[in-house]
Amino acid sequence: MALSVQTLFALMVVPAVGGALSSGPQCNAGCIPEHTKLKDGRVHCCTGGHESLACPKPAHYRCGPTLPGSQLWVFEADTALVRDPLLSADSSTVYVDSGDSLYALNGSTGITLWSVDFIKTNPTDIVECRLGLTTSRPNLSPLYYAMNVNDEMYIIDLLTGSTISSFLTNHVIASVPVLSTDSKVLYATGIDDNILAFDTFSGDILWTFTVGSWIPAAPLLGGGVVYVGSADSTIYAVDAHTGIKLWAFAAAGPPLSVPVLSHNGGVLYTVTGGSCASDSNAKSTVYAVDAHTGSQIWSVYFNCSCELGAPVVNKDNTIVYAGGGDGVLYAVNASTGSTIWIFGADSAIIATPALGPSDRVLYITSSNAVLYAVNALTGAPRWSVQTVFNPKAVTSGTDNAAVYVIGGNSLQAIKA
Repeated sequence: MALSVQTLFALMVVPAVGGALSSGPQCNAGCIPEHTKLKDGRVHCCTGGHESLACPKPAHYRCGPTLPGSQLWVFEADTALVRDPLLSADSSTVYVDSGDSLYALNGSTGITLWSVDFIKTNPTDIVECRLGLTTSRPNLSPLYYAMNVNDEMYIIDLLTGSTISSFLTNHVIASVPVLSTDSKVLYATGIDDNILAFDTFSGDILWTFTVGSWIPAAPLLGGGVVYVGSADSTIYAVDAHTGIKLWAFAAAGPPLSVPVLSHNGGVLYTVTGGSCASDSNAKSTVYAVDAHTGSQIWSVYFNCSCELGAPVVNKDNTIVYAGGGDGVLYAVNASTGSTIWIFGADSAIIATPALGPSDRVLYITSSNAVLYAVNALTGAPRWSVQTVFNPKAVTSGTDNAAVYVIGGNSLQAIKA
């Protein structure tokens, strides 16, 4: 495990000044280029497949549809993005986090609406976990966002970028923090093997719970329970209000990702595995565990991957999707763990897949930076496209809108 402590930062809110787009949208065939000189008749130009100016003759100048898989825009942050993109309810705003900056972007154009920057006063290393990614989709109120910088926690208003509160944690925080749905309690994990619950506004520690070893991934909050996986190969369920252990499940290896809950809250899915560096034959295991009792329901084995994304379950709790280090995406029966279909990518699948809002399309990224759209029920391919370098997360917006992929410093919006 390679962890380092970030040092002093200063907080400032930066107003939007046109964004940081590395490349603009392109006009489709048959559209007048954007640089056409405007005259009294206001000729039409094209921006990302949308009409941006009225035409005197719409039938002559109307833009054609942007094809699925087409790039809509790219945003470049100053440093590597560390958390899955978070979307507003209508997907009009996309939020991305680089660990020392939070950006709010227009979902249609990628233009920066606002950003919050934590300016380093001393050089630091990037915090990373040996067994897998610490990034996860935040489980929080739509209005607030929690960021930990140099063990000082900031609660940020997503509408304005202003800081609602901040406090010193007095612990070295090792994971992405998670807010309760009412934003009153914040949950995080420390490098001292503790789960910590903080009062969001006073910073008081409400409770701590110590597990058997360090915690490689962020906690999951659901149904009044905090779930974490520890490097001692145990999954813990802790009462979110009291910090009392509810149950512990012994797995075959340490966790490789954040656990996920079924949409009815009854089943917990988690991925565990061995050390690929020391055992090339190590297997990754997906477990389905009763979320109330900790009893195993089923388990399935995949080929080894040290950076395996979390499993994904569809809304009717019938299919679980998980990628493997062998480049195969597995769709399994959520009740039995039996394979429904498999899809072969060009290389390892290390990021969590994303389902479209209607559960009809599944989006998968490979380690070679290819984004695949496949039929979520059959596994049949729909389209694929080369994306940003080293993709770590993919998030789907509203149906037929956009898919957002992060990798390195980049966030790329692709037509769904």
